[in-house]
Amino acid sequence: ITLKEYDGTILKNLPRPHLPWEEEGITKQILDRNNICFNPKNNAIVIPHYDINARLVGIRERALGLEQIERYGKYRPAYIGGKMYNHTLSFNLFNINNSKDNIRKIKKALIFEGEKSCLLYQSYFRPENDISVACCGNHIALCQFQLLLNLGIEELIVCFDHDFQTLRDENVPTIEKYS
Repeated sequence: ITLKEYDGTILKNLPRPHLPWEEEGITKQILDRNNICFNPKNNAIVIPHYDINARLVGIRERALGLEQIERYGKYRPAYIGGKMYNHTLSFNLFNINNSKDNIRKIKKALIFEGEKSCLLYQSYFRPENDISVACCGNHIALCQFQLLLNLGIEELIVCFDHDFQTLRDENVPTIEKYS
């Protein structure tokens, strides 16, 4: 499945100030490497999503204001300059453009729920050791799993948040099936 490609020049016009994520351990170098910026109009962190071929296929925003979070949720498609930068999250994996060669080389991948975990992983272990991706939700879609299989993975380490009590709990992570 090929996602629509967006023009990334809009990102060049957004500021890159000190962001709250830096206080949580994500380095400025990693934020810059991933084109993470700030949308002052929406008071949100801007998170570009690239496909495996490094094409910009969507942009998400992480709201910082409590009122925004209560009204729209923490994460939403970016609306910048009168344009919506949405994409089908289940057809892509955040950070696969950066980690694909390392995943192919060692045949292992770490899959996180959110983008921030990939950025932290890169900050801790350096980009040359990055094997992380994020599914941007609490399940792994079949298309996402197939992207990793195509890279030759032999081991997938699921690093989801602990949102369940037992293995039979309905919140246990699953691979979503599509017909």
